[in-house]
Amino acid sequence: TRELGIRNMPLADAAMEIKLNATTAHLWLEETLRSIEDREKIKEVWKLFDKSLWYANAILEGGQNEKGIFYAVNDHAIEKKILAIKDDLVEIRKMAQVRVENNVTDKKLDDRTLDDKFDALLANFNKTADEVEEMLRITIARKTQDTEDSAKQATLILVIANLLSFILATFS
Repeated sequence: TRELGIRNMPLADAAMEIKLNATTAHLWLEETLRSIEDREKIKEVWKLFDKSLWYANAILEGGQNEKGIFYAVNDHAIEKKILAIKDDLVEIRKMAQVRVENNVTDKKLDDRTLDDKFDALLANFNKTADEVEEMLRITIARKTQDTEDSAKQATLILVIANLLSFILATFS
């Protein structure tokens, strides 16, 4: 139970933070691209993408911030998905930078193609992030069930041991 609370719950929180920060960055990016007055907000967009990457690294390697301590995940399948998320985040950020430069300099590279590629990257990122959240939820549920099963077995063993002690004491 201690491991469940200390090691696994923060990983689930980190997975949610990855998606939350990236989604917020995306929304702010779109707002910034539409509004000339909001150009300063782009700095916050980059910080949010960096925060998403930080949480991905915390899941892989462990880390600590104001929200808590994160222990490295011990599941190869989740590690593989997080590495894919990191790759997606790096690509999303690069493409976001191209979109900002295109918007600021009025180069007007093929905006539709750029937007379509960006949207496809985001869709893939979101799908993988959802899969990680589900995998962590299943892991936590499984470990919770294992803990409950162990507690039931320990109780049963204690009852049997007490019963045997009583029988032995009675017939001795």
